[in-house]
Amino acid sequence: MNHLRAIRSLARTGVLLLLLLGNFMAVTAVELVGLPAAVGEAYDLTWTLQVNEMAGRPVELLLEQAGGRGYRLAIAPEGWRWEGLDRRQGVSTGGRLELRAGRTYAFTLKRRAGEVALLVDHRLAGTAPAPEANRKAGGAAGRIRVAGATGWAELGEVRYVPVGARRFGDDFMRPEGREDWLDHLRKHPDRPWFEDNIWQVAHYRKDWPGADPRDPASGRQMTAPWQLGVMLNTRVAPNGFWYLYAGSGPSWVVAEPRAVPPGWDRYCLQAAVKPEYGGAVGLIAAYQDNENYLLFRWEAEAANAGPRAALYEVREGKPLLLATARRGFQPRQWYALRLNLGWRAAEVWIDGVKLLEAANPGLIEGRVGLFADGARSPHIPEIDPATAALYGGDAARVDPSWTIQPIPCIYFDDVRVSDWREGEETPGDPWAAAPDRPLPEGLLGDAWQQTFAGDEALWTPAFAAKPANAPGVDYGAAAPLPTGAPGLYWHKGRHYHDLRATMPLGARLGGQTLHLALDDDPASGYRVALAREGKSDVVQFYRLQKLLKRLSFAPERWTHLRLNRNGDGLSIDLLAVSAGGVEAERRLFTYRDKQPLQAARVGFTVTEGGPPAAAVAVESDWRRETFAGAPTAWRTAGGVWGVMTRYACDPNWNWFGGYGAGTPTAWGKPALLGDQAVEAYLGVKMEYDNLAHESARRFRDMNLSICADGADPESGYTLTRGRIVDGKPVTQLLRRGTVVWSSSAPEDLMPTPKAGYRAWQALRLVKTGPVVEIFIDNRLTGAYTDPAPLPGGHLAVWTVNNGIVIGRVNYGAERILMETTD
Repeated sequence: MNHLRAIRSLARTGVLLLLLLGNFMAVTAVELVGLPAAVGEAYDLTWTLQVNEMAGRPVELLLEQAGGRGYRLAIAPEGWRWEGLDRRQGVSTGGRLELRAGRTYAFTLKRRAGEVALLVDHRLAGTAPAPEANRKAGGAAGRIRVAGATGWAELGEVRYVPVGARRFGDDFMRPEGREDWLDHLRKHPDRPWFEDNIWQVAHYRKDWPGADPRDPASGRQMTAPWQLGVMLNTRVAPNGFWYLYAGSGPSWVVAEPRAVPPGWDRYCLQAAVKPEYGGAVGLIAAYQDNENYLLFRWEAEAANAGPRAALYEVREGKPLLLATARRGFQPRQWYALRLNLGWRAAEVWIDGVKLLEAANPGLIEGRVGLFADGARSPHIPEIDPATAALYGGDAARVDPSWTIQPIPCIYFDDVRVSDWREGEETPGDPWAAAPDRPLPEGLLGDAWQQTFAGDEALWTPAFAAKPANAPGVDYGAAAPLPTGAPGLYWHKGRHYHDLRATMPLGARLGGQTLHLALDDDPASGYRVALAREGKSDVVQFYRLQKLLKRLSFAPERWTHLRLNRNGDGLSIDLLAVSAGGVEAERRLFTYRDKQPLQAARVGFTVTEGGPPAAAVAVESDWRRETFAGAPTAWRTAGGVWGVMTRYACDPNWNWFGGYGAGTPTAWGKPALLGDQAVEAYLGVKMEYDNLAHESARRFRDMNLSICADGADPESGYTLTRGRIVDGKPVTQLLRRGTVVWSSSAPEDLMPTPKAGYRAWQALRLVKTGPVVEIFIDNRLTGAYTDPAPLPGGHLAVWTVNNGIVIGRVNYGAERILMETTD
C-alpha cells in the first residue's frame, strides 16, 4: 500500500518513475529532483550509480517520452547505449564503460541542441545525436522516466538542472575587497592569510586549508600572495588594472562555485594578464579539484628555447601534454588570453590569434581558474640620476607611482566567461568592441574629464563656436564645444566600413539631417533629411544631389531613426526606445548601391528645436580606448608604465601613463593600414614635487605617431607638440624624422604650467590618401601632402625624458590587422 500511495503521489506531481525488473517483484521509487512540468531546450541530468555486482539488466533512463517517441539511455557495467524509442528517429549509438563492483560513479547527461553528452565522474564517455523533432512550442519535450535493476546497482537521486547562458565577469574594481582585507588585518594581525570572496586559493605550496603560507625560499611569512589591487581611490582611477599574485612559486585560484558552477561546460574563459620576469602565467578550465583540470601555461620568450606555451590535461594529479607552441610572452606587457573549452576540442588564443588547439581528452565541465608561477628575479627600474641627485634617499618615495614596481608581481584583470562551442566563430580581434567599459562614476562626474569623456567631445562644429565653460574655469583649448546651436557638426571619427547612426526624433522636426559624406561637403555622399508635414513625419533619402526616396510615417510611436550601412547596402529603421531598451523596430527603407560611395564622414545638421549633435550615437569599428579595461591592445617600451598619479599633490587621481629617461612609448598593437584617423587626449604628468622649475620643464614633448614600424616612433608621421628646438618650443609634423610642417603660434604650443595643470591636450592626425591633416585640440591647424605616402603601421603615444598620462585614444582605419609577431 505504501508503494501504491508513493506512485499516486508522484503521478499527481506529473513525475512518473518506474523501476522495471525482469520478473516484476517490487517497485522502488527513485527520487527525481527539480523536474519541471515542461522539460527545457537544454538541461543536465545528474545521478549516482553504486555498482554492487557485475550482472543484471541495464539501468534505463527514458527521456522526453511523448507519443511513443523519445530516447532511451541504457547503462550496463560494460557500456552504454543511446537510441530512439521510435525507429523513425534513426538514432542508435553507444560506447564502452568500465564500471567496477564496489564503487560509486557520478553520471551526468548533458542535453543540448541536436546532441547529448554522457559523463562518468565528470569525464566524457561519449556523445550522441538527439534531434529536436520531438520538441513542442515553448520548449516542452515530454516526460522523463527511470528504470533500474537493483540486483547489480543502486541508482541515486536523479537531479534535473536547466541550463542557461554561461555568463560571469570580474573586473576587480571592487573597493570592498580592499576594505575587507584591511579590516581582516586589523582584527587578526596574527593571521595575515586572507582570501578574496570570489577567487579561492586552490594551491600555494600547501595542501592543507587555512595554512599560514611561507616563502619556500626564505621561510618568511607571506601576507595574501593573491590580492586585489590597492588603488587609493577607485572612483577617480579608470581601472585598478589588477588582481595580483606576489608569491614565489606555482599557485592558482579558482572561481567560487556559486560564481562559476562545477557543472558548466562549453564555455570560453578570457582574462587580461601582465606577466613578470622569471615567472609563468596561465588559465585553468574544467577544474574539478587540484588533481583534475585543464591548464594553459605560458612562459617568457627565450632565445634558442623550446616550446614556451603548453596545454595540459591534469588527470589524477599527472600532467599530460596536449599541444605546444614556441611563442613566449614579453614580461610586463599586457595580453588578452582566451581558453575555449568544447566537448571535443580545446583552444588557446592570445591577442585574438589562435596559438594552440587540441582534441579534448574528456575534461568538459568544471570551474575556471587563474594560474601564476611567481617571479624569481626582481627587475626594478633605476631612478634617473637627476632625480636621485635632487632627492637623495627619498627619490623612490617622491612619486607614489613607484609603488607599482618594488615587488615583482603578476597581474590579472577583466576575467570573463561566456558560451562557446566548436564551430562557432571566435572573435579574431579582442579589442574591436567600442566603446570600452565605462569610466568610473567619479571620473565621469568631473568637469575636467568632459574634455574627452562626454558625448560632446565626439563632435566638432563646421562653424565658429566658443566653449561653454563654467564661470571662472578654463578647461583649456581641448574643452568640447556645445553641439546644440543650429548648424552642421562633424563626428571626429572616420567610419570606413559598416556603421549605425541613431538620432532621436525631437518634438520639432524641420531640416535635421544625417550625413554620410566623402569629404567636407555635406552633400558629397548620402543624406537622410527629416521634416514634419501636418500630422506626419517625412524622411527624404539622397545620394549625392539626387532624391531617391521620400517616405512618411506617423510620429506617435517612434522615438528614434537609425541609418545603417552594411557593405553596399543602406537602410533606415524606426525605433521605439524606452528606459528598458528597444521595444519595437520597423524597417522603413532599403537601398542597394551598385556603385557604393566610399563615404567615411558622419555629420549632423542641427536646426531650431531639434536634438543636439551629441544626442546622435554612431557605432562602427572606430575604437574608443579609455583604459577602463586592462590595456591589452597596447605594448610599452621604455620608462615605467602603469596606472599612476598625474598630480604629485593629490595621488588619488590616476590614469594610465608612463615616464622615464629616453622615449617612454605606448604602442598600439593593431596595425592601421590605408586611410586612418587617430586622436589622443594627453596630460602632463606632474612627476615630482611642485617645484617651479620641475613643473615648467614638464610642459613639452607630447607626441602622437601613426604609420610607424612598431620599434622607432619617428619612423612614421609624428605630431610633436612642444618640442624644444634651439631652446624654444615648437610644434611640428615629422615624416620619418624629417620636419614637413612647423608652427610656433601660441595656440599650437603647449599651455603654460598654470593654464595646463589640469587641462588635457588633444592631438589628432587624419590620413586620407596622400594628405595628412593636423588637428590640435578642436582645430584643423595644418596639412601635409606626401608625394610618397606611407602605407600604414602602428600608432604610438610617447614623450622624451618626461612623463605623460593618457585620458583617451580614438582610432580607426581602412584596414586593421592583428599583431601576430611571435
